[in-house]
Amino acid sequence: MGTPGAPAARYDEWADWYETYMQGAAQDFTRRTSDALVQVLGRGAGPVLDLACGTGFYAPVLRRRAARCRTSSPSAAASRRPRLRAQAGLVICW
Repeated sequence: MGTPGAPAARYDEWADWYETYMQGAAQDFTRRTSDALVQVLGRGAGPVLDLACGTGFYAPVLRRRAARCRTSSPSAAASRRPRLRAQAGLVICW
């Protein structure tokens, strides 16, 4: 996650656009990617770490496959999204 007072990550200016894109025009791709994650990962009892998670778009998929999902992104703007997903009850740790 971004450090208070640190310079913005280059990705910050694209975070909102990316989230909209992933939920809209890229839906077919994200559905196929989510299905592939489920097939490859199977069910796990331990935690999973999503490094450089961006907006944490796949964190809910990962959380359903593991006991816990931790997300990490150098982008403060992108890190806002996993927190919002956690507040929505998706039980994602960050």
